[in-house]
Order: sequence, then C-alpha cells, then structure tokens
Amino acid sequence: MASIEGRELRLLLVEDSDDDAELIQLHLEEGGVPAAITRVDNRRSLGARLEEAGWDLVICDHHLPDLDSLRALEMVRQRRGDLPFIVVSGSIPEAEADEVRRLGARHVIDKKRLETLAPLVSREFGPTMGNRG
Repeated sequence: MASIEGRELRLLLVEDSDDDAELIQLHLEEGGVPAAITRVDNRRSLGARLEEAGWDLVICDHHLPDLDSLRALEMVRQRRGDLPFIVVSGSIPEAEADEVRRLGARHVIDKKRLETLAPLVSREFGPTMGNRG
C-alpha cells in the first residue's frame, strides 16, 4: 500500500471526455480524496507527463482516440514501474479488463459505479486518505 502522508495526491488522469473528467474529480472530492489532477487525452501527452517525477496514481479511461488502457499501462510500466494504475471505463470488454488487471492495473471500475473510486483510492493510500470532509 502506498502512502502520501496527508499531502495532496498527484493524479495523472488519462481521459478525453470533459464530462467524465469532471465526474471523476467530483467523486474524488466528494469522497474526501485530496488530489491535484493533471489531465492528458492522448499518447504523446501521456508520454511527456510520465517524464515528470512525483506522480502518485494514474486513472485511465479504457478507450481514447489514439490510446487504450492496455497501451497506457505499458507506457506507465516502462517509465514509472509500479505506479498505481486504475482503469475507469464505461465500455471495456471483460477479456480486456482481465488482461489489464493481469498486467498490473490495481482496479477496473465501471463509469456507472464511480462512487467506488474514492474508497478504492483511499484504501490504496491508507488511513490518511478519505477522512477529509
């Protein structure tokens, strides 16, 4: 389990939908997860941001125009080792969800169940998370 010791989570959000990005942020805020979110929406932007240090977590949509969660996870593993990675998708086939988990994604969450996101992130980063109201 990772820990951020009471500081704001540095979250890299890989998402091409403005509405979905806002919903993810809203659910984290309502769940008491303090996060500084940087959003990217394509392969090139993800690669550039992964060169920066200090990320705590990646949350990634499954399908973007030039990238899917499997390729994004490969990029993360190549550059950032075991950085926690969560897939949030409304349309990931079960076989691909199984594959992305096998490759190291911590969780695959359906976008219709975003209320589960903050509790999962809180558990990932320990008891200091999720207790902020």
